[in-house]
Amino acid sequence: MATKEECKAVYEFMSIIGQDRITCRKPFSLLKLDTQRKKVSTARNAIRVIFDCMVGMEELETFQNRVCKSHESEQELSVHHEQLIRNIADYFLAAETRVERYTALGIISPITPYELCAQFIPGLTRYMWSRSRFYAARSKKLIDEKQLPEIHQRLSNEQINKFVEFITR
Repeated sequence: MATKEECKAVYEFMSIIGQDRITCRKPFSLLKLDTQRKKVSTARNAIRVIFDCMVGMEELETFQNRVCKSHESEQELSVHHEQLIRNIADYFLAAETRVERYTALGIISPITPYELCAQFIPGLTRYMWSRSRFYAARSKKLIDEKQLPEIHQRLSNEQINKFVEFITR
């Protein structure tokens, strides 16, 4: 949800580019078809002005191609994410102990919504989901605590002088 400052900035920007009537209290899907078309046209005009300011209209096609490529890579990433979820689901279903199931689910639970995982893992409950998130957070904390400790060693002036003397020979 946009903050008041962000909304005010958008209203100022839209009035500068000549698009004054942008406020709406109804959800977009409840607007009449004609009003929806006007909103889309207003948004298109605003985006055109933003693109012109960012890249210039002569570079617009190059910019659009780059945006489309990034969208394709996002879709490719989602395919890899889905494959990861499938693999984790297979491991989850084959796990013999509860800890193994929580560990497997803990890999994807911090980054994947429950509803998406529930599609791939039959019988997944909210309780199991929340426990796996807790387990993942606890495991991460334990891993962070196992960092090698810093070694502090006090040296006397005599030891330092001997070391410097040894190096400078």
